[in-house]
Amino acid sequence: MRSMDIARLNRLQSVLRFQSSVWTRRVRSLCGRTAMLRAASAVLEVVGARALAAAAAMGERVGRDEAEAAERLIVRMPLYARDGLRRAFLPTGASHHPEYSERLVGGLTPSRVVAVAVYRWSSEWNWAAVTGSQAQFIGHRQPRVPAMFGCYARTDRELVIEQARLAAGYGIGAFCIDAGAGPERRGDGATAAEVFALMDDPGMPLQVCVHFDRRSEPTSTTAWRQVLTHPRCLKVDGRPVVLVDASATDGDASQWRAWLAKTDIDDVHLVAVSGPVPTGAGYDAEVRLWPGQADTRMQPTLLNSTFAGAVSLYADDARLLLGDEKRHSTSYPAVAAAMDDSPLAREHARISADAAPSRYAAALHQACARAVSQPDRTPLVFLQSWNDWLHGAVLEPDCDNGFAFLEQTRQVLEQFGAAMPDHWQPHGPDIAVILHLHYPELWPEISEYLAHLPDGFRLYVSIGEYAAAACEDAIRALFPGAVIERLENRGRDLLPFVQLLARARADGCRFVCKIHSKKSLHRLDGDAWRRDLFDKLLGEDPCPRRVLFAFESRPSVGMIGPAGHMVWSDRFRGSNDARVRELATSLGFDARGARYRFAAGTMFWARMAALEPLLGLGLTRESFEEEGGQIDGTLAHALERVLPLSVRRAGMSVIDTGQIADGNWARADGRVDETYRWADSS
Repeated sequence: MRSMDIARLNRLQSVLRFQSSVWTRRVRSLCGRTAMLRAASAVLEVVGARALAAAAAMGERVGRDEAEAAERLIVRMPLYARDGLRRAFLPTGASHHPEYSERLVGGLTPSRVVAVAVYRWSSEWNWAAVTGSQAQFIGHRQPRVPAMFGCYARTDRELVIEQARLAAGYGIGAFCIDAGAGPERRGDGATAAEVFALMDDPGMPLQVCVHFDRRSEPTSTTAWRQVLTHPRCLKVDGRPVVLVDASATDGDASQWRAWLAKTDIDDVHLVAVSGPVPTGAGYDAEVRLWPGQADTRMQPTLLNSTFAGAVSLYADDARLLLGDEKRHSTSYPAVAAAMDDSPLAREHARISADAAPSRYAAALHQACARAVSQPDRTPLVFLQSWNDWLHGAVLEPDCDNGFAFLEQTRQVLEQFGAAMPDHWQPHGPDIAVILHLHYPELWPEISEYLAHLPDGFRLYVSIGEYAAAACEDAIRALFPGAVIERLENRGRDLLPFVQLLARARADGCRFVCKIHSKKSLHRLDGDAWRRDLFDKLLGEDPCPRRVLFAFESRPSVGMIGPAGHMVWSDRFRGSNDARVRELATSLGFDARGARYRFAAGTMFWARMAALEPLLGLGLTRESFEEEGGQIDGTLAHALERVLPLSVRRAGMSVIDTGQIADGNWARADGRVDETYRWADSS
């Protein structure tokens, strides 16, 4: 059975082994006393029993029909109940994260930060513990199993190089490899000969440093001298970086330095691993790779009544791992992808309950900002880890998240790339602004924003078929070369956009800014909403230049939405589910349970190449409904939610304007806002 099927089977069984009465109580607590309660309870009883009975016989299907039946029920539930039951019941996979299920296009912006991923080396991987791990509480995602590389039998040079190539494509600069004691060591840790062979392979794209822990006092001095003097060894100020477990010598660095002196390398950059070390202990720096116990613990709804472990919030653990800011002048920041040792500890596990790629990215941004704040130090950030499957700290692609953690790593590191030169200017004719001007009285306001764009940009405007001639005259007075189309009121701003997008592509435009006149007459703050969107996309210089420089310098970025207006697809789908699935299928995605961000309000910047799949759908006037004052459920509403999938199909990613400039990310404190201020009218 494939690893993905093993994960689904174990997760199904761990959740569904409980009696129907237990499920009824939990459904009642999630749904409240509504008519949906009886239906939910009855269906879940049947579905649960069928899934358990069918799991052994269905082989690769592993309850797939039952999961789909539960999904159809869940999508009709209230939002809070739907989310709770989906997390508790349904197995998920990378296919439910369409922007994460495949690799991005090539091209990487060099970062000022050197990201060092801890790499676990073992000759005997305990995959039975990894694949046999079970969910301990509602929302606990176990087991996590490898996707791209599968359950490899042992670590060898060819495997590490293949994984290093993948890591390098996402901005990781070095692997920190756990070191064994001598040439005959077996189990965890690499020998000096293995590390040297890896570094000496011309196909190895990353730098390498080594970590000696308390179990592996090194003995082969000659072999390790070859490692530490190799050109591919990670260095700080010309000295090889060596990580050691400070607790193994009671915090005293002299024993480690004495051994390293035997290699004829008495000048190393010695980094203490574990907790804070006393000043004057002889280390050059320190790093904490595990956070320890969190101060605040959660009380989740248990699926395993014997669970006695510690459950904490990821943001709290990330702050513990980052450490005291007052000590950061001698401490390298570290970030863990997740923390969950339930494959080893089972019911006594230490778990970050809500670890997710977006929360990891927020913590990574904080760590990078701290690293670059010390201009006299090499900005190293340690990532825990590439492949620590037994402790749940994994950047390597897995069956739940696909490439999510790697893509977030890349996006954050690129924010700390070279700054935009003060005098950099984009090429105006490369830029198309596509404006749907349903309310001509907003033209004076919009034209002021357009004045912030570089000279020579191309303007495409759709106006009502019966709009006054003065509207067209006002546009041409400021932009004589503007393309103006009179169109019927159909398809809201999306049908005009698709039609004018094809025109802009024919004119050779490379970048597109989609905007429209927006009035929310039913809201007192409607004008503030519109202006916030325009300020984020077309504000005063250098706002548009920053956006265009991000496109020029970051080849994988396909769409940039306004910060604060990017919402989650699974929470703001409304009554558009059927149309979204239909469009997603046309783009090659399964939208059931999909979770990605789209631009609420349908204003954004994009590459023309990222919108090619959208044009390939062949949407025409007849594809869109006649205007009838609909507030939801039309093709236009569905298309708003599917635009990021066009970007993903083109092999690119979606970011927001807050993810462009370094040191400026709204989620840098580790929190992810699941709400949207304007949700009731978007």
